[in-house]
Amino acid sequence: MILNIEKYASKYLYANLDTPTGDIYYCDCGEIFTKGSADEEVKKELVDAGTKVSEMSMDEELAAEFRDIYKGVKLGFEEEVKCPKCSRNFQSSLNRETLIVNGNSFISGYSFKETDSDLFLYYSVIKPDLKSIEKVDFSEDFKYLRFEKETKKLFYKDLNRHPNLTMNEVEFDLDETISIVDKFFVFETTKIVNMFDLHLFLGRVSNFIIDAKNIDIIHELLDSLQGKAGDSGVDVIKKIISIFFGIIKYSNLSTIAMTKSSVFLYDLMLECKMPKPQILIENNITSPIKIFNFLIQNYVNKLSEEVNSDNKEVHEFTFKSKQRISFDDNGENVKVEKTDEEQTVKFQIRDANDYIEGKVKKAKGQYQVEDVVEDGTVSKFVFKQIRNFSDYKKIIKFFKLVERQELITLLQKYEIDFLLNVIDLIYFRKKLQFKELERLLDIILDATAVKSKENCAFLDGILG
Repeated sequence: MILNIEKYASKYLYANLDTPTGDIYYCDCGEIFTKGSADEEVKKELVDAGTKVSEMSMDEELAAEFRDIYKGVKLGFEEEVKCPKCSRNFQSSLNRETLIVNGNSFISGYSFKETDSDLFLYYSVIKPDLKSIEKVDFSEDFKYLRFEKETKKLFYKDLNRHPNLTMNEVEFDLDETISIVDKFFVFETTKIVNMFDLHLFLGRVSNFIIDAKNIDIIHELLDSLQGKAGDSGVDVIKKIISIFFGIIKYSNLSTIAMTKSSVFLYDLMLECKMPKPQILIENNITSPIKIFNFLIQNYVNKLSEEVNSDNKEVHEFTFKSKQRISFDDNGENVKVEKTDEEQTVKFQIRDANDYIEGKVKKAKGQYQVEDVVEDGTVSKFVFKQIRNFSDYKKIIKFFKLVERQELITLLQKYEIDFLLNVIDLIYFRKKLQFKELERLLDIILDATAVKSKENCAFLDGILG
């Protein structure tokens, strides 16, 4: 077996329910004993239901959940389930938690293997296979990531989740790196062991990464793992593996990690639809700014699809107000009353003639539409100013209000954090002349520097 189950097996109890001879329990003292069912009719109904779940569903998690529920019902029916040798009570709450039903995955873990040609990272899932009445046996299923050292090819094999299916190994490229790594790090059990093997895999893969010594992954990501136990650091390791695989498939991505950060590169890979490396090669996309601007267009296109996906015919809006509006029986004579408590009202608007395609938002009492950026590329200066992908997502909103050169002027005059904080306040204003926009920003900057009631009221007037 890939996972050394012997290290952990003795911490659990096991049961094979509803065999021809009854319910068989395997005690950790070595004793194996049989108990009958207290209610054969209920037993038959549960068994039939469990069989249907297992046969009809490809979802092993659902079948395992049913078996766990069934285990509790069975133990509740029995008058006494105790080991005749050591008197361990299988019905106690503690022993019920550690009692594993035949066929239920109960422990999983990682394993790093290296051969002359490959690096393997396995994730193995173990379940008891209680065919023998003399001892506890186990069955194992596994998935893995494989790195071929010489060719730099990457491969993935998934779990065989259903007895009628056998998953074969598949090769993947840059365009699938994030999705495959995410799939690999889906857990099958709550108990996960051998986390250290993840670090062994990372260490060996790093030896094949161009510019690995110049990428500050240790400070940015690995340091955050200190003091974390169990699987709490897996999200960080998943990011590092994705970054490594991305650079393996297209080495020029390392320049993004070096000039910006490893986290910046990961966010870029996550937010943008990565192409095949050949596309980047054919378009001579090598420098950091070229890579960023080339990939960012995929993000902008995705954003455009999301913005324009709203239903143009029906939009539901929610209002909160301390005013209650009522009408007489004829629908006339509007009456407005003040209330002490805020009330929430929902209604729908259909067939709006002046609707412009895009996300509708309610801002300052008006329905407005979020504009779609057609070209999300930025200059070298702007690229240098942004520190992470979140900065980029906000800073490009300024393209609704200013031209590209004007954005550079704003970044030269104001701190980027100020611009990022203020954009949502001014985004839905009508486009101003650049000098007017600068004047507005100066006023906001002065008002926020001295937070008086007068300044706040003044700002409300400006932005209202």
